[in-house]
Amino acid sequence: MSGDVSQIIHGQATVPQVIELIPTVWPSADEPTQLAIVKSLQSVSGLGTATTTLGLQTDPTAAYSFLSVVERLVDNLAAIPITTAAERREFDKLVWRGKVVSVVNEVCVKYSLTTSVSFANLISQLGQLQSGEDYVASVLSSDSSSLFKWGLTTTKNWQVLVSAYGRLNNVTKTRFTQSIIRYMSGSINEATASAWASILASFSPTVDVATTKLIVDVGATLPWSSARYLCAITTPFINSGLLGNLMALWSPHEFVASQRVHTCLLVYLAYNTSKEEVVQLMHSPEFVEGVSSHLSSLTPSVKQLAISLANKLSDITGVNRIFEVEGDPDIDALEPLTIDKLTIDEALVAINTTDNKVVKTSTGQTVATTTPVSGLTLSHKATTTARPRFIKDLVDYLTVDSQKKDAYEMVRTALEIGPTLIRQKPKTEVAFYAHTLFKDVVGLGNQFNDDDVVQWRLQMLIAILVKCPETVPLVVKLLAQGDYSLSQRMQMLTACSMACRELRGLDDPATTKAFTPKEFPSERLPAHIDALYQQKALADVQQQVMGHRSQQARDDVTDSALSGAGKVVRVSKRLEHQRQLQNQPKNSFSQVSNRQFFFPLSALWHAVDGRVDLGDYSAIFIGHYVTTLALVLACGFPSNDYTEATKEWFGVANDLAAQKVTDAPVVEAVATGVMVVVDSQDAEILVSLIGPELASVSQWLMSVFEGIIDERVRSVVAGALMALNEINTQFERSLANQLNGFY
Repeated sequence: MSGDVSQIIHGQATVPQVIELIPTVWPSADEPTQLAIVKSLQSVSGLGTATTTLGLQTDPTAAYSFLSVVERLVDNLAAIPITTAAERREFDKLVWRGKVVSVVNEVCVKYSLTTSVSFANLISQLGQLQSGEDYVASVLSSDSSSLFKWGLTTTKNWQVLVSAYGRLNNVTKTRFTQSIIRYMSGSINEATASAWASILASFSPTVDVATTKLIVDVGATLPWSSARYLCAITTPFINSGLLGNLMALWSPHEFVASQRVHTCLLVYLAYNTSKEEVVQLMHSPEFVEGVSSHLSSLTPSVKQLAISLANKLSDITGVNRIFEVEGDPDIDALEPLTIDKLTIDEALVAINTTDNKVVKTSTGQTVATTTPVSGLTLSHKATTTARPRFIKDLVDYLTVDSQKKDAYEMVRTALEIGPTLIRQKPKTEVAFYAHTLFKDVVGLGNQFNDDDVVQWRLQMLIAILVKCPETVPLVVKLLAQGDYSLSQRMQMLTACSMACRELRGLDDPATTKAFTPKEFPSERLPAHIDALYQQKALADVQQQVMGHRSQQARDDVTDSALSGAGKVVRVSKRLEHQRQLQNQPKNSFSQVSNRQFFFPLSALWHAVDGRVDLGDYSAIFIGHYVTTLALVLACGFPSNDYTEATKEWFGVANDLAAQKVTDAPVVEAVATGVMVVVDSQDAEILVSLIGPELASVSQWLMSVFEGIIDERVRSVVAGALMALNEINTQFERSLANQLNGFY
C-alpha cells in the first residue's frame, strides 16, 4: 500500500491504479497526498474515469471520497491539458454538456451529500481556459442564464462571448440571441434600456421571425413599460424585409397582451423602416386582412389595436389617419425612443451597479432600497408622491410599473384620492377616460397585500358610474366578454347598484363603506369572503320592506281589536309607509334610471338565456345579479317605464322559478325583488300585467320555503310570500266589487 502511495506522490501511478486506491487512501490521506492524487488525475481521461467510478459507487464512504476528488478536479479546470480534438470533444461532453454535474447531483441525492459542483461554478472558469469560447455553444444548451450572468460581469468575460458568437453557426447564433433576450427581460426598464441596447449592438444579432415570436411571448409577461423597451431595442436588428411577414402573423386570436406587444413591435419596426416600405405595407393584403380581422373581433381592446396600428402607420407615412377615433392608449402613446449609445464598460456598470426594489414598510410608506453589487451597504430614501390633479393622472398612477420605486405609494394615493377627484372633475374630462379608467380599476390586483384595496376599488367604480352613467354598457360588455374572476364581476354589479342609488338621491352608508359582514348559509362562500359581497344596501332594503310587512301584520291584529271604538287612538304604519314612498328624494334621475342601468343589465341576462356557468359559484353570481336588478329597479320608481321594467324583472324571476332553483342566494334575491316591486307598484296593475308570473313565483317560493335552513333567508321569503298573498286577496276583492257593481 505504501509503495502504491509513493508511486502516486512521485507521479508514477496510472489512472486505474489511482482510482483503485482512492476508497482506502483518500479518507486518511494528508493534504500533500490528496494533492498528489488530484494531480495524477488532472487529465481528460482521469476526470472521465473518476466521474464514471463515482456514479458506480454503492458505499457512502467511498462515494464521498470520489465526490471530493471530482470536486477538486473541477475546481481547477485550467490545469487539465487538452491537446487533441478528441480530448476537446470528450472534455466538452464531460464538463459543458452536463455529464459531471448530472453524476454528482445523482450521487448527492442518493446519499444526502452536498457539493460545490454546479454549472455556475464551472462557467466562472470559462475565461481561464484556452479557447474557452469553443464551449459556449454547449453551455447555451446547459445553463444559458449562468452563462450570461458570468459574461455580463466584466468586459473581458463579455468579449469571450462576443468572440464565441462570431464562430457559431446560424442556428446556434439564433439560440444565443433568443437566450440573451430571455435573460435581459428580467431587468429591462427605463434605467437599463440604453445599456441593453449597447450590449446587443456589440455583437449585432440577426433577429428572425422565430425570434420576434419569442419577443412577443416574453413581452406579454412583462409590465407594459418593460415590454415597450424590449420592442424598441430589438427592432433595429430585425430586417425591414420581415415587416410583411410580421404583419401576416398579427392575429386577433392571440392573447390580448401578446397582440399589444406584437402591435408595439410592428410600430417600432415601421419607425426603423423607410416611408416607401411602410406605404407598400399599408397597401398589402396582409395589412388589410389583419386590420379587418381585428375590427371584426368582439373584444373592444382588439379593435382598438387595429385602429391604433392603422393610425400610427398613417402618421409615420405622413398621410391622413384612416380612423378618426382613439385606439389603444398604450399604442397611441408610442414614439421613437432616444437611446444613448454606451461603451461596454458603461453598459455593464449600468446593468450591474444597483438593483432597485420596492419595499413597503409597516406604515405603508414606500422606501427605495439601493443595493450595490458588493452587498456591503444599504441606503434608504423615503419617497413622496404628488397627489393626482387630473383624471389622466389617475390612469397613470393605477397603471404604474410595479418595479418603480414609488409604485405602492402612487397606487395607494390614486385609490384614496380617486373617488373625490372623479366627482369634482367636469363630466367631459371624466368621460374621456371613463372606459380606460374603469377597466384599469377592475383589473387592479392587490399586489401589495393591503386589507382595504377591495373597498377602495369599489368606491372608484361607483364614482365613475355616478359621474358617467353612460359607462354601464361597458360594464355589460365586460361581464359578457371579459376574462374576469367571480369577485371582479360581483364588484362591477355592486358598483352599478350603489351608483344608481346615489344618483337617485338615497342616503346609503354603503357608498362610503363598501361591504358589511353577514352571516352566511352553508351554500355560500366562507364567511370572510362572503362578507365582501353582502352590501349594506341590500340589508337596508330588506329591513325597510320587511319592517313594513311585520308592522303591517301587527296593525291588522290591532285594527281588529279596536274595531267599533269611537275615536282614533293610533295611526297605522301602513299609511306611514305609503307616506315614506311619496317622500322619497325628488329628482329627475328616476326617469332615466331604468334606461341607463336596468335595461342594459336585463338585456344581458336575456342574451345568455339566464345561463351562467361558474361552477360551484354560479348560484352566488346569479343571486347577486338578480339582487342588483332589484336594487336598480327600486331606484326607477316613479317613472314612465317602471311598469315595463317590472315586467322585465319578473320575467327573470319566472325563469328561475321554472328551473326550480333551490340555492339560498338565488331564492333570497328573488324574494327581496318581489318585496321591492310589490311595495311600489299597484296590485291591480301587477295582476293584469304579470298575473301568471306572480302565481309561478309564489308557488316556487312556497315549495322551497320548508327546505331553507337559514333563518334570515326564511324571514325574507316569508315576507315575499305575505306580499304575494296580499295581492291575491286584494285582487279577489276587487273582482267581487266589480261584479257587484260597487264601482
